[in-house]
Amino acid sequence: MNYQPKLYIDLNLVDQNIRELKKDKEVCLMVKANQYGISEDIGPLVKLGYNFFGVSTYQEAKIILETFKAIKLLIVTPLSEEELDILKNKNVIETVTTIERLKQLDSKSVFHLKFDTAMGRIGFDKSYLEEIDKIIKKNKLKPNGIYSHFPIATNKEITNKQIKLFKEIVDYFNDVEFEYIHIQNTMGAKLYEIEWCNLIRPGIGIWGYGANREESEKLNLKPSLKLEVPIMFKKEYKGKVGYDLLDSVDGTVATIKIGYNDGLDRRARGYDFKEGKIVGNVCMCQTMVLLNKKDIKNITIFEGENIYQLCEYLDCITYELFTRLSNRIKREIIWQS
Repeated sequence: MNYQPKLYIDLNLVDQNIRELKKDKEVCLMVKANQYGISEDIGPLVKLGYNFFGVSTYQEAKIILETFKAIKLLIVTPLSEEELDILKNKNVIETVTTIERLKQLDSKSVFHLKFDTAMGRIGFDKSYLEEIDKIIKKNKLKPNGIYSHFPIATNKEITNKQIKLFKEIVDYFNDVEFEYIHIQNTMGAKLYEIEWCNLIRPGIGIWGYGANREESEKLNLKPSLKLEVPIMFKKEYKGKVGYDLLDSVDGTVATIKIGYNDGLDRRARGYDFKEGKIVGNVCMCQTMVLLNKKDIKNITIFEGENIYQLCEYLDCITYELFTRLSNRIKREIIWQS
């Protein structure tokens, strides 16, 4: 028997989530950080018919382009001088955030302008509008996109101010025909109708999740993931258990092949799954569970909405939990066409 943990991904639910978010707009599916830790393979999303993806780094883009030749990739962080070779591939779209880089472009360059409208991270400030416009006209540049980012889409006061500011920025470039205008992430796409934006950038919502339980209730999407681990060993045990011998037990103790190297945080000690409770410290590659019943064969780490219970116990958000999942966890696609 194979005792490897499995992350089951229901692709039918993923498809429903994307359709629920996109409505009548195009989508750039954010697949940075191995699709938020869900999988290294974007093949299933390509299989669903999507061909525009967002990544964070040069390295991510290179890996994807080795397998998928005909998709569009938006790299959402600036490239270094050493990484500009990737722009030879005309399916790669650069994010431009500085005047220095803008001046280096020519009429054949494919890029999106990124503006900071509240996040305080990367992007042009509104004060650069005039200078940017002059460079675009002087060098006959053709930016095919313009975008910004929501830091807290659930706060309508802040977000509505952002939307207004972004509209002012877009309108300033009245001589530029942007192919893509976008600011909406998962929560932004769900909570706001912005008719003059024609593209959304869903990330974790693809999989049916928000950052936490509160966001999940607003999104009302369909959680598509289940992480399950077969029991590889069990015995009747009385005494202290695990590294540092912190917990005393008396009952059936099961050992599963998942640990903090796989993304099960050490803070999960004491967490109660429906099949039993973690006892002793979570180890690097194994974890012990005091079972509720002797005949249990698998431990479900999370499934559907109960991931929020685990995140609350660990004092983390879903993004943290997902991106820690190692490649030792087998990904298994569930698909009914």
